[in-house]
Amino acid sequence: MNYLNTGIPIVRYQKTCTQIPYVDKSGMIELLNQKIGINDCYVCVTRPRRFGKTVNANMLGAYYTKGYDTAELFQNRQIAAAPSFADHLNRHNVIYIDFSRRPDLCEDYHTYISSIRECFIEDLTECYPFLKEKKYDSISRMLWDTKESFIFIMDEWDSIFYEEYMSERDKNAYLGFLKNLLKDQPYVDLAYMTGVLPIAKYSSGSELNMFAEYNFINDNIFDRYFGFSESEVKGVCLNYWTETGPMNEVAECVENNAAEVREDVVKMVSGIPVRVELTGYSALQPSMKTRDEILSAMVVYGFLSYHNGYLQIPNLELMEKFQQVLTRSSMGEIREIVESSRNMLQATLSGDEGKVASFLEEVHDREIPFLEYNDKTHHCRIEKL
Repeated sequence: MNYLNTGIPIVRYQKTCTQIPYVDKSGMIELLNQKIGINDCYVCVTRPRRFGKTVNANMLGAYYTKGYDTAELFQNRQIAAAPSFADHLNRHNVIYIDFSRRPDLCEDYHTYISSIRECFIEDLTECYPFLKEKKYDSISRMLWDTKESFIFIMDEWDSIFYEEYMSERDKNAYLGFLKNLLKDQPYVDLAYMTGVLPIAKYSSGSELNMFAEYNFINDNIFDRYFGFSESEVKGVCLNYWTETGPMNEVAECVENNAAEVREDVVKMVSGIPVRVELTGYSALQPSMKTRDEILSAMVVYGFLSYHNGYLQIPNLELMEKFQQVLTRSSMGEIREIVESSRNMLQATLSGDEGKVASFLEEVHDREIPFLEYNDKTHHCRIEKL
């Protein structure tokens, strides 16, 4: 089987949950169980890379897929204590699709979507041989004729949008395919979808408006099941970090728009959270120019954490990355300030009074306008710098 009741997510989850350390996120299953078979059954979770989206998708596939016995994988997990645990364990037809997978020699959208359609048809005709007796013009009609219901688990649904060969026409066709497959279809018991960027980034229409979307900014339902809390990190994890996204791209944004984000980046590198009003990621565009667009990009790629209206750099490794960005020659005056700060710190630690005085005078002349010399508020700025 390619998608229908496949054992692939079970094998993947088994490998993950038996390794040490492992952080149990199965509590989210109980929340999804409450959505099965109702109108509010469409869930889309968007997070940066490395936040456990695929791990959780595999977990859901392992739990729901019928034809298998995965009770042992969940018997000591959070979900095992939930009243609905046994009601849905291995009880559902599951269509699990990893949209980031490509056929060999895939050079255009037609090849990509044709492969998906062929896999669907192959699975459905194998499971329901009577479907071979009729010609179908859509996958949705085949699913309807099975007279059964399905749980859809779709990982990395937006990955195809990053391919260079995708035209606007291709993107609209893909959105139309998903709409026909999922929207208002009686065979959908639950549709769970993950992506990096929100649906609004790709669709301004109604194709996928049936999904309730949970992202970094608006999610207080599933947020604890993606990424790790401080207590979880202290409990099981070593001090280790894997890069989450294209740091060079964000560095270029800061370099080319230094005036927009200078104060914010300098404050965060100093450990000071930055107040920001982000209502979503729809403002994120290929060309990022405004403060909100640049900061949104950093949140999407996982370089900044967002909580209760404040942004900050989440760990030491990323702090070092931002420090490296600030010292690039293209940063101009910002680089000079950072370099001066380092030199003054070194001079202070070395007890070189002459150099310290020289650096203070340099900062004084640069930061305080001559005509406002006697303004006491400006003298405070030296202490800050």
